Amino acid sequence: MMQPTASSASYEGKAKRVTVRSDGLVELRFKDAVTAQNGQKRAELAEKGILSSQISELLFGYLAAAGIPTHDRGRLDERTLLAEHARMFALEAVVRFKVAGSLHRRTGLSDGTPCSPPIVEFYYKRDDLGDPLLNEAHIRLL
Repeated sequence: MMQPTASSASYEGKAKRVTVRSDGLVELRFKDAVTAQNGQKRAELAEKGILSSQISELLFGYLAAAGIPTHDRGRLDERTLLAEHARMFALEAVVRFKVAGSLHRRTGLSDGTPCSPPIVEFYYKRDDLGDPLLNEAHIRLL
């Protein structure tokens, strides 16, 4: 998994482009791309990048209000946040409010079946392993 370093100018993933600035900070520019099945399905959703940046900004605010430090350093424009360079840990959390995609394939439940309460799933962000589903014991082991 490539991440931007002081020697690289940027990294582009499925959801955002990370650009390292000369001052050492990074710009996080959120894209309108929507992907599924580990990037095998791809589409564009107008203004998704704007919403993603707003959601990220809200989450950083909640963390800061709880006394948890973040790398957030503010907003640059409607889809770009400024942040300190940070080493990403390879864990993705997916919150499912309805059955869709891989949850449908794994359970056989109908698409659109409500998940009440919502289901939280964790995935190991390793393309070479196919981003496998993890449980809490796996996360502690890693």
